[in-house]
Amino acid sequence: MSSGGSSYDGLLQGRPPRLRAAGLSFLGLAALVLLLLCHHDDALASWVISGGGGSGHGSGRRPHSSVLAEVRRLEGNATSVADVCTAEVSGIGLPVLGVQYVPHIVGEPYPHPGSKPDNIYGPESRQFYARDFPLIRQLGADTLRFRPWDFTSDRQDLFDQMQAAGICKIIPTFQLAKHYVDMLEQDLQQPDTDENSALHKEFSHFTATLLPAKVGYRKVAAWSVDLSLDLSDLLPSATDCSSRPDMASGSGQSFNRYMSLLSVITKWIRPPGYPQVASAAPWMADVPLLVPLDVSRVKQEADWQVSLKMFVRCVQIWEPSVFAQIDKGSSTRLLLSFALPYEVANPYPFQQVISTLANEFRREPSMKAVVMVGSQALRPDPDNAASLIDIDNVADNSTESQQQLTLRDAYKAYTEINGQHQDAFDGFLLDEWQDDWNRGARGPFFLARSNVDEMLDDCLKGGRYSHDTTRCARKVGNGWVYPEYFGQARISSQFMRHCSTPRTRVFPWFSDTEGAGLVPEEAQMVCRRMLPSWNWEAIAGAIFALVLFVQISQNIVKNCSEGDVSDDEDQDEDRAVDSLEGVGYVTIMPQEPQLRGGHIIELHSKRMRTNEEVGWWLHAHLSAQLGILEKQVASEIAAQRAEFTRAARLGGPSSSESDSE
Repeated sequence: MSSGGSSYDGLLQGRPPRLRAAGLSFLGLAALVLLLLCHHDDALASWVISGGGGSGHGSGRRPHSSVLAEVRRLEGNATSVADVCTAEVSGIGLPVLGVQYVPHIVGEPYPHPGSKPDNIYGPESRQFYARDFPLIRQLGADTLRFRPWDFTSDRQDLFDQMQAAGICKIIPTFQLAKHYVDMLEQDLQQPDTDENSALHKEFSHFTATLLPAKVGYRKVAAWSVDLSLDLSDLLPSATDCSSRPDMASGSGQSFNRYMSLLSVITKWIRPPGYPQVASAAPWMADVPLLVPLDVSRVKQEADWQVSLKMFVRCVQIWEPSVFAQIDKGSSTRLLLSFALPYEVANPYPFQQVISTLANEFRREPSMKAVVMVGSQALRPDPDNAASLIDIDNVADNSTESQQQLTLRDAYKAYTEINGQHQDAFDGFLLDEWQDDWNRGARGPFFLARSNVDEMLDDCLKGGRYSHDTTRCARKVGNGWVYPEYFGQARISSQFMRHCSTPRTRVFPWFSDTEGAGLVPEEAQMVCRRMLPSWNWEAIAGAIFALVLFVQISQNIVKNCSEGDVSDDEDQDEDRAVDSLEGVGYVTIMPQEPQLRGGHIIELHSKRMRTNEEVGWWLHAHLSAQLGILEKQVASEIAAQRAEFTRAARLGGPSSSESDSE
């Protein structure tokens, strides 16, 4: 933004004092607008839409106090945060307990599968990190899973804030969806793997961002992709492992494209013959890949759990290059995503499903999985399943909401099944940390489908500035889920600030002890200002103060030298000026003598202040009109003469023609 002061000064020099004062007022107003708009556009827009009061959830609560001391207390005898991270990352990165973290703001658009990654983890989000990470660590989480990030941005603030909070593990995500979209648009069955291809370059940039020198004390526990197979189409074909999905079908082609991409990038990291054959990214060779599978997409039809178990078994046989076991710690895992509805007649059989999969993993010890679970913070109205009530939704006789109770029950089921099946699972993640107002009905991953429009999975009735409660629901089993309310923290936008309010009131979350570390109600809301802040505000404030000083100084000088000039005097002057009028005279003198009559036309005008100006305008206008009129009269005379001459030659003029002549 620029104030444009020099250009306005030039324009205002020739104006009357009153107009100059108005211009300076305009500059002052512009400076004030700059002061207001120097914050993030989405923040201001969302404040306007929400009426300046945010979402109305706890807007009167006090800001959250620092919890870093509590974090350090939980770490026991650690001498420093750096020492804590060093101790935690010295071994294998898995298992993990964590959340999917995206610093959402109100009005943030959901990414397009074919677009470049947004710069959401750069230094401009440092205030979100300082706000969120201590709370996430208090949950008991030690890991953050990230959305695909921009390769050029600086993530030092992100890592520094993680270290300060004692969060030491990360699960970065490579943007595979973009290259899948490229294959769809170019109608390719195999990706371009040339060194100059976009896939090779961007994957090289991705692995370079995970160099030990760049992540520091943070341990890359695993890495993942943002694309999942669509199990709703693939599971019916998983009857046995003798043949791959039919390439003649759309789901079979999607499976082939997806697996071809995974095969290429895993071979770049762990080529056939590794470790004798050099890896393109040796620092990633021992880091396991998490292959996403959105289990909630499975239709609960007859024997669907048997089909799911069969598919998990067959995919290892169909794609040995992706799921080949190098060693126990670095083998490829599955990232199983679940969306859990509640208050339905037949609840989603989460415990039964993970128990079935755990049995399969025990049969094949090389295969393991990380579980990611989400549930909405809303409760369907029993009288009308399409409407929602009670956003806090606190269960009776409990300090926690129904969402938290559902997720805690899922975590208890996970720990119980994992203990019974010799650690078949390698981690538990929450989907997700903050609400996403534009998520709609989507799962946590894009789905590998037969065209880009299906991948978008847009909710046409929703909007990124509306937190949908009656639209954009997703059918899971016998119930409905509302992914826009999956966050462990609600978000809102107030004037010049973005706010986050944790929904859980019990810390640590990953604990078997209910009610441990109860967080006071008044300490929940945390608000942070958006960048840019003080620099731009100082510039805008200085411009506003300068314009105000100049205008006041001019008014003081004018009053002292000329006295007070009231608005009535200005109006009298304008009235006196408006009463003057110019007069012009023009004598009509046509070239044809017979048309001359000595007529004079007089014009009075208040718009033109001199007689000369009025006379010139009248003379110019009449000259043009008289020229046109004379031409018309001359043409009429010539036509009549021609008619008379023709009649005379044919037989003499008639009486009427003589009269006409």
